[in-house]
Amino acid sequence: MAASFTGVAFAPYQWLQLLAVMLSSGQQGLGEASFLSLCSRFGNKSLTAWSSGTGVAGLFGYAWIIVFKTWIGLEFRYILLLANILAVGYAITFWNMRAAPAVTRLSVDYPHPEVEEGGVGAKKNNDNDAEGQQHRRHPDHDLSSSVNSSNIDNEPYRRTSNNGRNGGQMAKEEEEEEEGKIGDVVKLELTTKERLFFSLSLWQITVPLIVVYMAEYAAQAGAWAAIGFPTHDKSAREQFYEYANWCYQGGVFCSRSSGAIWKPGKPTLWGMAIAQCFVLIFFVIDARYHIWYNNSLLALAFFTGLLGGAVYVNAFRLITESVPSRLKEIAMTAGAVSSDFGTNLGEALALGLQYYLYQANNIHE
Repeated sequence: MAASFTGVAFAPYQWLQLLAVMLSSGQQGLGEASFLSLCSRFGNKSLTAWSSGTGVAGLFGYAWIIVFKTWIGLEFRYILLLANILAVGYAITFWNMRAAPAVTRLSVDYPHPEVEEGGVGAKKNNDNDAEGQQHRRHPDHDLSSSVNSSNIDNEPYRRTSNNGRNGGQMAKEEEEEEEGKIGDVVKLELTTKERLFFSLSLWQITVPLIVVYMAEYAAQAGAWAAIGFPTHDKSAREQFYEYANWCYQGGVFCSRSSGAIWKPGKPTLWGMAIAQCFVLIFFVIDARYHIWYNNSLLALAFFTGLLGGAVYVNAFRLITESVPSRLKEIAMTAGAVSSDFGTNLGEALALGLQYYLYQANNIHE
């Protein structure tokens, strides 16, 4: 992050500045995946806090530029240099705000390890010893089936102990852990193939995440860039684009902050993703034919943010609720990769949409 800000601000060549932009994109993708995985250790409240923070980040970025450039009149390179304080803030937050849980790695020799509340172990009831032996991996044993979707909810993944704790007591303990308890982290040493199969098994949650990101980024960079009142006025288009993104970020912040209040299921998640596609289609049609063409379109931009933010926070919540504790970090990373994949698809689609709309509206720049 610091290298990106400083590089864009002071690099003597444009290719170095573009390299610094690439560093920013890389740290964003790596940071999101890492922090989402970290959130899986601290419960849904932590996930909601993270989602709300990323929602306000968009508003904060615009406000940072307005305050220091528009109001104070500071040169842009110094605005970027000043932003390095954010990198310092991240470091302080990460290393000092919360104690890290202990991490124990388990070999793939035990695809279904049993975890005690105080740590990691292979404790089992005597009745299950034979079953435990069957799960030991032999050289010719394929573990890919141990992490597919059909096994996610199977009994071998559930925590047990010699005193027979299960059912309601286990659910209560899980709920207490969700409320902020720092539990030990169990990490399975899976092969690349097993990680891939497990990530694909989450498609019921990750596909809506991909779709909603694709649709909203295609609308932002494709349709909104071709809307202005009037269309041929470049400053009018830039003004609408800025205000639309403000409204969008406001919607994202509101919906991403609602994770502890509204908890929809998978069908609603799919419905919101499909609705976002219809919003994209409308923006493209409206940018072409000017059906609903005034500043009240900003309300629809706000709605776009509401849909995107709601899918984001609830998709990751559903991921944490759908997989056993020892697989949550991998699952959250799969979700983060899915959102990035949707973003890339949306940006690629936006290039074609923007070209089409510019041609259709006789915009030549």
